[in-house]
Amino acid sequence: MDETNKGRSLLAPQYLKIWIMVLAVLALVGCTGLSKTATTKQAQHKQGSETQRKLPKVELSKSLVYEILLGEIARQRNQPEIAAQAIMRAAQESRDPRLVERAARLAVFAKRQDDAIKAAHLWVELEPDSPQPHETLGALLAVKGLMDEASSEFHVFLKLHGDNLQRAFRRISKVLRQTPDRGAAIGLMQSLVSLHPKEAAAHLALARLAGVDVYKVAIAAVNYSLVLRPDWETAALYKSHLLLATKRFTEYRQFSQTYLDDNPSANRLRVYFARGLLDQGDHEAALKQFKEVVAQTPKDGDAAFAVGLLSIQTKEYEDAETYLKQALKISPANDQARLYLGQLAIERKHYKEAINWYQSVESSQLRFEAQLRSALAMAGGGDVDGADKHLDGLEPTSEKQRVNRYLTKEQILREAGRLDEAMAFMNEALHELPENKDLLYARALLAAQLNMIAVHEQDMRRVLAKDPKNANALNALGYTLADQTDRYKEAYDLVEKALKLKPGDPYILDSMGWVQYRLGKNDEALKYLRLALTKRRDAEIAAHLGEVLWVTGDKDAARSVWDRALKDSPDNDVLKGTLKKFNP
Repeated sequence: MDETNKGRSLLAPQYLKIWIMVLAVLALVGCTGLSKTATTKQAQHKQGSETQRKLPKVELSKSLVYEILLGEIARQRNQPEIAAQAIMRAAQESRDPRLVERAARLAVFAKRQDDAIKAAHLWVELEPDSPQPHETLGALLAVKGLMDEASSEFHVFLKLHGDNLQRAFRRISKVLRQTPDRGAAIGLMQSLVSLHPKEAAAHLALARLAGVDVYKVAIAAVNYSLVLRPDWETAALYKSHLLLATKRFTEYRQFSQTYLDDNPSANRLRVYFARGLLDQGDHEAALKQFKEVVAQTPKDGDAAFAVGLLSIQTKEYEDAETYLKQALKISPANDQARLYLGQLAIERKHYKEAINWYQSVESSQLRFEAQLRSALAMAGGGDVDGADKHLDGLEPTSEKQRVNRYLTKEQILREAGRLDEAMAFMNEALHELPENKDLLYARALLAAQLNMIAVHEQDMRRVLAKDPKNANALNALGYTLADQTDRYKEAYDLVEKALKLKPGDPYILDSMGWVQYRLGKNDEALKYLRLALTKRRDAEIAAHLGEVLWVTGDKDAARSVWDRALKDSPDNDVLKGTLKKFNP
């Protein structure tokens, strides 16, 4: 082979990889005996970027190069044990802290705990004034259960971090959460906190480590952090989390509201509080908090969007339109806002306006949904046949889109009063997709409207067979059995299961109130129905509450509930039926 061929063979990919590794070794170790011209600019940059570390002058021996290359090749070939052992030998020979650090990390990855501790000890010996090796050794010792030795390392780590104890305690807390013995870890942290009793961050770190599992320790620690720093929002957020996660809802609301009264600009906590209120089903209280966020941060499109959605939920349509348009002005690409503005227009019976909003949606992910809603708007405006034709012209690209088109057509036929036609259509849809839960659920609801109780129950039971924790299906079946049969005990059991799955849901609370009414427990019924109506201003809930109030003799209260519901929903069939029944 001539010289030209030799040169070409050395440039083959496998040789390039080896030479790249060699250059990396040279740059890493910074060996003696190398001229400055032999150092690449990249290596110079790497050396310059190192912090002020006292690095040894290392003789680049054959054995050192071999161990480093062996370790790197083994690492690339996913042989962590070989890699860890090779780099450990290189670290011990060179005593270069960079190689020692790498050896410790590779040993951890290879699950060679003793080697990792050995490497970390060497790292501490070589760089005793650097916080990182003490943190690493402390963590490894704590995981192994050697808490006294770990404590010593963390003491040094904290001393070296004297100018930023908040960060240091946060890191220790994070490390100790990985230890198997939580009790021993908490004890270690308590000993560290006792050395810095006036450091609020230390107490918060202890609270985070104890967490929900050791609530008494956690809440005491976070409370003390707030004594030391009453306006510290991070600590307030964690206390709110503890209270919410342990379902101390009354304390959660009292603390969050009091803190926000004292610290009105604490928007992180305000948003967290609002989301917690939403999870509890208290839309009006959540809306109040989100409005305050928007008032303080008028350029926050997400907050304005959230207020718009909640305003729709609470039927404050003018506010909803204002906030959704504000969100759209801040973020013109927010097609979700256009969808909800269309929904809002339908709620207000502005059908042409709704169609315009839907037609302006450009997002490929939302375009199909927008076209389905356009059909609903067309039907709402009286053009049911046009809506049907519009749906037929859509081409779904997935089963989900196909199902949603079926559901939209069923809704259009049902709302037009063509219930028998809607049932026939749903039968055809289920013939094509017989196991689809959404179609089964929709047909079951339709069957209940048609007093086809056997079909309703059959379909809901099929849904529950596929999804036993489907709270909506449990609730719907329980409500129907209470409303249209005398199987009240069975209805109660179903709704009770649903309520355990979604304890704050206003519709399930309404069903439980209705079941209690059917069982003759009017006081219990009123309790659930009143709670449901405070969470959701809904015409059907109002109809039920008014009926129980009427039959228990409080006719003035019943009229008041019904009158308010009539203003919001004058066309609701359940409400109109209830008023006709009692003729108030």
